[in-house]
Amino acid sequence: MKKLKYVLLPIIIIGIVIAIFFIIKSNGEDNSNYELVQKAKSEILFLDSKLVFLLNSLNNITDANYYVSIQEVNQNQDASETTETTETKKENSNSNTGSSEKQQSENNQNKETKTSQMIQDVISQRNEQIDWTNLEGTLQTIYSSWSVIIIDLYKLDVNSDNILLFSKNLDETMQYVQAKDKTQSIISLANLYNYLPKFLDDFSDDIDLNTAIKVKSNIINAYAMVEGENWVDIKNEIANAELNFNALLNSIPENENSIFNINKTYIVLKELQNSIDTESKEIFYLKYRNLISELSIIQSYL
Repeated sequence: MKKLKYVLLPIIIIGIVIAIFFIIKSNGEDNSNYELVQKAKSEILFLDSKLVFLLNSLNNITDANYYVSIQEVNQNQDASETTETTETKKENSNSNTGSSEKQQSENNQNKETKTSQMIQDVISQRNEQIDWTNLEGTLQTIYSSWSVIIIDLYKLDVNSDNILLFSKNLDETMQYVQAKDKTQSIISLANLYNYLPKFLDDFSDDIDLNTAIKVKSNIINAYAMVEGENWVDIKNEIANAELNFNALLNSIPENENSIFNINKTYIVLKELQNSIDTESKEIFYLKYRNLISELSIIQSYL
């Protein structure tokens, strides 16, 4: 009996050690996977912010209602002429001094000063002032990050076809931006954004965040159609956005601020929906700007 006990005891101990090893390994893998998922989510949100920035920039849409304008202006010509007349009189009494002061007056006339002023940001007035160089630079930033993001998405078993299509679409977007093709750039960027909810669905169980990104995707699809004035399809996309937004209403943690923002966002969404009947690009862009800003606030609660 004692011999049997001595034989079984090492086996039991080895079994316990093996079990502990697999438990620790399993927990380690779970933690590692959790960290990778969180990293990938932050990478998707990075793409979200950059793509929205690019889309808005193509119509010079910003969150600010005012922007700063800086201009270079010459000093008052009349003042320079008065100074020069005075110096000419002095020249009669002291030619050396007069010549020196006159030269100083002419130098002052050529000086430029900078003035700045706050100008109301009216989208229709700024519609053609596209900074293509800045857009290309932002796209290059996405390229640099995408080379890392793509590895994480493959590790999380995200659909490889969607990853490859995103890469292809990114190349096409760069070509449109380099060609300064506004309409196709907007469409291509909207197509890129459509992959973000697909990526999230493949690796994230954060349903609320996934739904919020889907709402923005619907809004951006509508925004991309405005240049072509395809108002019927625009109305359908906004209707889909409303359906997806309704799914969020019962999920966002309720507090005084969140309830206020939820209600405000819903009102702004309905305003955007109602603006479609006007078939006015400028009115749609104004309502779109308000809604995108509010959705970013809602996204911060998730």
